Amino acid sequence: MRKSRALNERVDGIPQERGGDEHILLGVKSDPERIYKTTFGDNLGCYSRFWPSDPELTGKHFHAEGNANPFLYLKRWLYLNAISEFQTRYEGILPPQHEGHLPLICISQPMLRVDNPTRREIEAAFRRYKYFKISEDAFLNPENKVLLTDAAPRNIRVIDGAPVPFDAIAERASEKIVTWATSQGRIQ
Repeated sequence: MRKSRALNERVDGIPQERGGDEHILLGVKSDPERIYKTTFGDNLGCYSRFWPSDPELTGKHFHAEGNANPFLYLKRWLYLNAISEFQTRYEGILPPQHEGHLPLICISQPMLRVDNPTRREIEAAFRRYKYFKISEDAFLNPENKVLLTDAAPRNIRVIDGAPVPFDAIAERASEKIVTWATSQGRIQ
């Protein structure tokens, strides 16, 4: 709790910027090389729902759905930290913005000062690390079974040829997904 109280004192009164549906972004003067993200307790990012049939005919077999489970949210950052030198840090819990709402979880990430890559650049960068494109904006490494979805240009950067999935959805692929990707010839 001490860490969360100190965090609340550091971010209180700082200008906020909306970062998607679930984040508020903060620039903390005492830590200018990191961006702080507070995430609403009732929408802790997303998880991916797998649709092998691609019912919308978009080339996407993974569709993001809201997540209120803090353990899934924190596990996502553990997976991303495990596969990249880009490190997300848990900063603490902040009080809810409105009475009756859930508290906010705060993380921080290194500031990235590069432009959005193209999908082609993302695919080439992931391929170097044995991540195969298995659907639009989705990559799977068959060795470690880490599945990255929502790996779109807005959530990935490519730095010195390496992919930096700073806001992709990361999880362990189920056997159903691995079997499907293999049967479709999407992974070797």
